[in-house]
Amino acid sequence: MFNRIKKGNLIKYWEKVDNNPLHVSVHSIYIKKVGYLEAVGKVHVSRNHGELLVNHLKGTIKKDLHNGNNLVTGYSGLHFDFVITEPNPLTFITTTINGKVYKIGPPPTVSATVQTAIRASSEVPGSGAKDCEVFVWGYLRKKVSGNWQFVFDGSGNPIRGWVGKTNSPKTTLFVGMSEEKALNEIAFARYNLSPSDWIEPNSLGAQSNTWLGYSSEGLKIRMFIGNKVSIQPTVVPSSTLDYGSAFPTLLP
Repeated sequence: MFNRIKKGNLIKYWEKVDNNPLHVSVHSIYIKKVGYLEAVGKVHVSRNHGELLVNHLKGTIKKDLHNGNNLVTGYSGLHFDFVITEPNPLTFITTTINGKVYKIGPPPTVSATVQTAIRASSEVPGSGAKDCEVFVWGYLRKKVSGNWQFVFDGSGNPIRGWVGKTNSPKTTLFVGMSEEKALNEIAFARYNLSPSDWIEPNSLGAQSNTWLGYSSEGLKIRMFIGNKVSIQPTVVPSSTLDYGSAFPTLLP
C-alpha cells in the first residue's frame, strides 16, 4: 500500500514539473529523478508555524483587532510578483504625526481582498527576481511603550494608509513565475545543496540555518532549513525537515 501511495504522489509531482518545466538543459534529467520529485513533494507540504510555504510566498497578512474588526496592519513573506495589485509603482503621499512619517496615500486603484503596491524608485532588477519595497493598504500603527497601537484621526477613527512588512518593507520577488514553477525551482535548489552552501552567520558566536542554492536557471535562492548552527555542517539538512522560508535573492 505504501509503495502504491508513494508512486501515486511521485506521478503527481512529475506532472507538476512537466507542466512547469525546469531549464531545458536539465529538465529531461531531473524529471526522472526520484529524489528530486520527492523534493518537489516536500516543498509543497512544508509548513512553518502551521503555514504552508506557498502561502508564505504569497504573503501572510497581519491583522489587529479594533472594535470587533480585524484590520490589516502589515504582512510577512510575500515573494511573488503576481500578488502585487497596483499596476504601477506608487509615489506615496506622506504625513508626519508626532514626529513619525506615515504613508497615507494615494488610495489603491485596483479592488482586491488585499491591495498591494511597490514603492516607486525602490526596485532593483535582477534575472528572474527583483528587490523592491512592497506595502499593503491597511491601517497605521505606532509603538507605545513596546506595544503597537492604532493611529487615530481627530474623530477617533483609525487612519488608513500603506503599511509594510513586519520587519522591513523590503522584499525580493520571483518575477514572471507561477507558484508551481517557483516551488519546482526551490526544490531544485535544495536538492542540489552541498555543505559548502551553508551561509555563515554575520557575527562571531552567532548561528545560522541559512543555505544558498541555485534554480535550474541560475537564480539564487535562500533557504532557512533545520536548526541553527555556528560551525559549517558536514552534511546538508535532512530532506524531511521543513523550510523556515525560501525566497529569491540578489545578494551573494
